[in-house]
Amino acid sequence: MKKILLTALVALIGIFILSVSIVWAVDLPMVICADSIVTNDGSFGNVGRVFNRNSDTARWTNYESCSDGRVNANDIIGLISCDGSIDPGPIFSGIPMATSTGVTKPILDKVRDCFFAYDTPRMINVTLPVIDCNEKDICGTVIAAINVNIVWVSEEGCGTSDVPVEVLKANGLETEWYGGDIADETERWQSFVSHFNLEDLDGGKPIMVDKKSIYFNIVDVLVPPPN
Repeated sequence: MKKILLTALVALIGIFILSVSIVWAVDLPMVICADSIVTNDGSFGNVGRVFNRNSDTARWTNYESCSDGRVNANDIIGLISCDGSIDPGPIFSGIPMATSTGVTKPILDKVRDCFFAYDTPRMINVTLPVIDCNEKDICGTVIAAINVNIVWVSEEGCGTSDVPVEVLKANGLETEWYGGDIADETERWQSFVSHFNLEDLDGGKPIMVDKKSIYFNIVDVLVPPPN
């Protein structure tokens, strides 16, 4: 049922694309697979996780066209800027974009370095393209964009060793969530999950931290409006 709704959503957006060309500015060389954020009723969910359970939930991209071949990891690392100054140029809806599947640890480590660039980690607000990942593993058509707050980036290990203690708002001036007064790591993680209303791909609450994962909240969905 979800697949049918996603197909209908892609088709509807495709109709909009024929009548108007939508342009977005993006902040990170990463794309979100529409399947991973579309809910059972066909709408975009407000929470999500990427690069976990070896699922095709997100991919890396160098913003180039699919005809340029596979994406090089070093090119992607070079596009990641912790100060948000990345400028790949405008991203157009309806345009196929070259992608790379898999976590690719050096790239994820660079994103994690940005997230932990300060003594206390702070949320990172980024706008990311949404693509149809059902086409090819090295290519996907841009169908929308989402603005998200990255709220946690886990590392190689998983379990209680990588449970957050405090996360600041994106401005770095205020605390968004604090769990330093919760000694038990499992309870602290449950508090974090509840605060950000995080869900796994099955719609349930993640029991413990997944390794090599990016956790985020969707702030806004930017889809082509009707003409």
